[in-house]
Amino acid sequence: FNESMSGLWLPWTGQASPDGTLDFYGQLSQAVRCRRTEGEVFIRLRSRPASFGLTVPVQLQVIEPHHVPETENRVRRNGNKIIAGIEFNKRGQRVAVWMYPEHPQDSNGSSFSTAKLLRIPASQIIHHYLPLRPGQVRGEPDIVQALLRAKTYDSYEDSELVRKETRAPFTGWLQKEYQGDADWKYDPITGEPMAEDEPLPEISAQPGTILTGAAGEKLNLFDGDNTGSGYTDFQEQQKLAIAAGAKSLYELVTGDWSKINDRTYRAMITEYRREIEMAQDHLTIHQICERVGFWFTNAAVLTGKV
Repeated sequence: FNESMSGLWLPWTGQASPDGTLDFYGQLSQAVRCRRTEGEVFIRLRSRPASFGLTVPVQLQVIEPHHVPETENRVRRNGNKIIAGIEFNKRGQRVAVWMYPEHPQDSNGSSFSTAKLLRIPASQIIHHYLPLRPGQVRGEPDIVQALLRAKTYDSYEDSELVRKETRAPFTGWLQKEYQGDADWKYDPITGEPMAEDEPLPEISAQPGTILTGAAGEKLNLFDGDNTGSGYTDFQEQQKLAIAAGAKSLYELVTGDWSKINDRTYRAMITEYRREIEMAQDHLTIHQICERVGFWFTNAAVLTGKV
């Protein structure tokens, strides 16, 4: 039986996606990425007729959490409660998920996409998320603790870049020393009166040019590269906090390996991999892989493939 199932599994992995863009392992990676960035993801079982020519007549549809509205909260006539789009019976068991047939923000003008919610039985839906507290119904992104800091830091970086850009065209200030209050009205070389509407001269020099000034002129260069004291330490501290909020390593997030050695790296990566292994065992394997294995086996047996 196991040999027969293995012979069916490998060709089916390339047929698992309805649109054919990913194989099953690509869908698994996509689901985990969505869970980490969006907080949760839904996977729907799609049974197919024999005319589709699939190795085993089932496919998996990965669905963004926006399809399931968190505002859907009510009590049905049979006493079942709908909490954030998830329906529970009186015993607290999940019995269904209410979702839009299309993404509510990608309706393309279709009124059907958000006009009616579909009730999908819980036996056909995988809800992949991390319940941090008992009774938690919907998930939250792993990076939620660092989102505000990351947004503020990104705004600060944009402001710093704009400041650099606006300061870059201005190199220095040509200062003239005058003896009297009205000396600025006369040319310092010829002594002739200067026209009131005459624009102030600007000097544009190429790299390597040596400038000479007239009598009484002094060139003050701007310190345009000065970003303030402690700028580098500030940058590192913010990135450390963002990486910690994202439950990742600073070096993996930034690519900066200048301050660690091989022993430090081994200690850090071991702890990081333990977190990944815990998520694989408690979430990915239990919530997704085992359920998909049940679906696949049932379909293979019911259709006489094994």
